[in-house]
Amino acid sequence: MKISIPQILGSLSYVKDDLKLNNSQQEEESQMEQTCNNSTALFGQITVFQQLRLQLLSQLSVLKENIEKMQKMEQFVEFEETNLDKLTRNNSRLIDSIRKYQ
Repeated sequence: MKISIPQILGSLSYVKDDLKLNNSQQEEESQMEQTCNNSTALFGQITVFQQLRLQLLSQLSVLKENIEKMQKMEQFVEFEETNLDKLTRNNSRLIDSIRKYQ
């Protein structure tokens, strides 16, 4: 069987095209694998952000409770200051009245 140069070139061209196709497939697979890895990493980050969000919401809830407690304490202090002022005025009046009658 005699093989001609054009047959050899044709065969080499076929092999070359096949290698290009294999390279393209490998590149595509590599890109798909990288995309999967990126997606996995992204989902991991989303999970972390969700956990951080829950922690932040919890801390904000505690902060809100503390602010409400402080507001109640401020109201109580204002009430007591008002009572103290009234007592001070009453004591002053009482002292003045006692001095008048002495």
